[in-house]
Amino acid sequence: MSSVDKGGLVEPARLYLLDLAMSQLPREVVTSPDLRHVCVLAATGLITARMNPPFDLHGRNGELEGAWVLSITLEGWEEIERIRLDIKNQRVASRSIIRQHRTMARLGASGAGNEVRCNALPSDLFFNIDRSL
Repeated sequence: MSSVDKGGLVEPARLYLLDLAMSQLPREVVTSPDLRHVCVLAATGLITARMNPPFDLHGRNGELEGAWVLSITLEGWEEIERIRLDIKNQRVASRSIIRQHRTMARLGASGAGNEVRCNALPSDLFFNIDRSL
């Protein structure tokens, strides 16, 4: 599975957006990985955030010191619905694959082809034959 979905958002950022949807906003962000997610989500217009730039008197760029996620935009809520739908579809697909494997195992089918093995002897298959004829 690719870490980038159709819309171009990296998978961890999508999951972070889902996490934001379930949390109380505004939310302070201080850890480096979370700050990267906030930057990506803000740059794509999915959230509104206030970034705390690094304090540097010499004008050099550095790491963000923190941010506040203020809200999720309408586009962000639409993306959250797509994420939830993707998760639901993955669960349905997983259940379908599991069902197929169970059916194949029950029938004794090999993974290579669709043939079905029968371990019964021919005489075992015809035990209800009426011999009075």
